Formats: sequence, C-alpha cells, structure tokens
Amino acid sequence: MTAVRRRTALVVAFSLLAWAATASGECAWVLRQAASGFETGNAPSPLAALTTKAECEERLNQEANALAVDRAGVKSFRDRDMVAVTIDGLGVRTFRFTCLPDTMDPRGPKGKSWQRNLILSV
Repeated sequence: MTAVRRRTALVVAFSLLAWAATASGECAWVLRQAASGFETGNAPSPLAALTTKAECEERLNQEANALAVDRAGVKSFRDRDMVAVTIDGLGVRTFRFTCLPDTMDPRGPKGKSWQRNLILSV
C-alpha cells in the first residue's frame, strides 16, 4: 500500500513541476533603441516591454515613424528598423530599433567569452 501512495505522490509532484515549467515558458518582448552619430554612440537601451512580438514590432514602427519626420533644418530617412536623421550643422545621427525576447541580452554573453572565441579562432 505504501508503494502505491509513493508512486501516486511522485506522479503528482512531477505533474506539478511539468505544469509550472510550461506556465513560465512565456516571455515578454523588449523594444530596444541604439543610437550613433554626433561623435557618440550608445548601447541598446530598452524603450518598452510588450507581451507579444507583434505588439513589439507595431511599437517599433510607431517609434521609427515618429523620428522619421522632416522638419526645418532636419532631414530623415527610414529603412525598416533604422532611422537616419540629418540635422543642419551637426551631422547624422542613426537610430536602430530591435525587438528581442526579454531573455536575450543584446550585449552578448557575459563572462570570459572573448577567451573562448580566441581559442576557437586559433
């Protein structure tokens, strides 16, 4: 009788673990913006966190379209996820937008990955 109870308890425990793992498998999407030009550049910084990739891409279009508006002394050019803005007297500043899952870091892996890459390239 104890073997049946033990087996039942194990089945219930594994079922709960499997259910918890699938419930947390969903992730958010993060819209990031990186800018370069005017003698400076910056790493991608988060602009918004959204629940689906489609929402993230829609917000990307809204942000890019808001930047890609010509004004007095300002000319802009948009190509998919990139906007180049030219300001008279200052030059060109480029903005690049990306949608990534919140589990990805656009800066790449942390740690001593450069050592691993160096060894692999030799």
